[in-house]
Order: sequence, then C-alpha cells, then structure tokens
Amino acid sequence: MRMRHSSTVKSLALPAIALMLSGCHRGGGSFLLNVLTGTKPLSLALVTERPLQLNPFGRYELLRQELENHVNQPVRIELCVPFQLEFHLNNGFCQFAFVSPVIYAGLADRERFPVLAVATDVRGRAARPAFLVVRADSAVQSVQELRGARVAFGPADDGRTCAAALEMLGRHGVSRDDLAKELLPIPGLWLKHLSDGEAVADSVRSGSSDAGFIDQADWERMFESGDKTDALSSDEFRILARTRPVPDVLLIASPKTDPDRVETVRAFMLAAGRRHASALKPLAQSGYEPAGDASLAAWMESVGGERNK
Repeated sequence: MRMRHSSTVKSLALPAIALMLSGCHRGGGSFLLNVLTGTKPLSLALVTERPLQLNPFGRYELLRQELENHVNQPVRIELCVPFQLEFHLNNGFCQFAFVSPVIYAGLADRERFPVLAVATDVRGRAARPAFLVVRADSAVQSVQELRGARVAFGPADDGRTCAAALEMLGRHGVSRDDLAKELLPIPGLWLKHLSDGEAVADSVRSGSSDAGFIDQADWERMFESGDKTDALSSDEFRILARTRPVPDVLLIASPKTDPDRVETVRAFMLAAGRRHASALKPLAQSGYEPAGDASLAAWMESVGGERNK
C-alpha cells in the first residue's frame, strides 16, 4: 500500500512540476481533475509583458464559462509572457491566444498564427488612436518642433501611447534620439513613461512634459464622459496630432488547432457581442469583429517598428 501511495504521489507531482516550469499561470477549470479524468481542455493564452501586474482570470471568467458551455469542453486560461507564445502555439500547448498588436507584431513567424477576430471597445471601435497633446498656451505648433522636447508616453509595452506614438513621430521626422531622456534609471537612455492618460495630462499641464500621448479612451473618460475629473479640464490642452488607430486585443489561433474547432471559436467570438454582452463587460469590450487584411497590415505597420525599451 505504501508503494502504491508513493507511486500515485509521484505520478501527480510530475504534472504539477511541469506546470510550474512552464512559466504559465492557469485559470478556469481544475488542472488536477483534467489530469485524473483524461479530459483535454481547450486552452487559451493571455499574453502580457507584465505578468506580475496582471491578474486577468477574474475579468475573463464569465467569457470562459460561456465558451466552455458553447464548445461542451473544459476551457482553461493560460497566462504567458511573450517569449513563450510561439513555442506554446507551435506545439499546440495553447490552441488560441489573446494578444496585443505589439506582441503579435513581435512574433518571428506571425503568418503561421491567423487573426480570427479583433475586440471592439465599449464604443464599438476595433481600433482607436492616441492624441498627442500640448498645453493650450504652448508655443509648439507642429510635431517637428518637438525635437529636444520632453514628451510623455504611456507604458513601454502599450501599442497606442508608445509604439504607435513613436511610429507617428518618426513619420514626422522626429526619432526617439531627438527627444529629451529621463535621468533615471539610466541617464540619456529612457524616454518618459507614465501609467495612464491622466498622469500624462497632469505632467503636460504642470509643465514637467512639453507634450504627451493620451489614449483616446482616456481622453473621453476624462473630458467627454459623465465621470469627468475635477483636477483637469480639456480647455487646458490642445491636440497637436493623432497616431494611427490601433486595436486593443487580437484573437489568434495555433496552426495545430483543428480547423473545425477554429471555426467554432471564431463564430462564438464574433457573436459574443450579441449573445454574451455581460461576459464582455468586465473586459471593457462590446464585441469582436473580423480583422481585414488591409486593417491588420496597417496595425502592424503602426506598432511593428521601433519600440522603446
């Protein structure tokens, strides 16, 4: 009996060790139950460059449950970092993945992973720009005048307020080397990154930044919605330019996924806005729509160039 017990413990410990070594965190369903019953779950990766700052399982739980009911199969969420993604997709460990356009643009062989759908935001947009703003009384009248200026960006992994922002500046002849750099953590190397649109607006208003990039959704939240901030007013700013529109989330598939399963999941996601709106609400999404080739190419051009590190 002791030998049998020891063997059972070892057989259960091996999958657990493999899970820890994989670097992915899993949510939804019971991994141990799947191992014991032999049930193979449908696996979707959530890919982020900031895994320690993101706990997405609660936000995705309603959608996961609806998809599980639709496919009549356990659905598991995998939280992965970008360097794992191609390996997991190429080997079929993850059959689908939710990725940002920046992460998708960074894949070495992204043509192998078709984009099934793109998320639409709460206003029904598949993509939106960031606004390059200056103070209303700023002497700056053109993007070209920002050479040597202190420009505030969003987080370094943000497709809209960093990647597309740098791309837009480049089209106007302003490279990252033309901008003033922060003293910390390494003088002369890092651009100025702030957490969100409100932080950027406050920096521009106070004069600590000469200009800054604000996501259109943040701008609307601060100045065009009923929940206006008491600290800032749109009259204090002037929109100097806009980046190209960039989406929030793309759903892609592994080349190892059965084509019928791909079509089932694609159809579910494209109908989610009509049939499962409550499941999308925690994600600040109104639905999913197809990603046309022309739109996808434009998005990749906007975020796939120079990236701030």
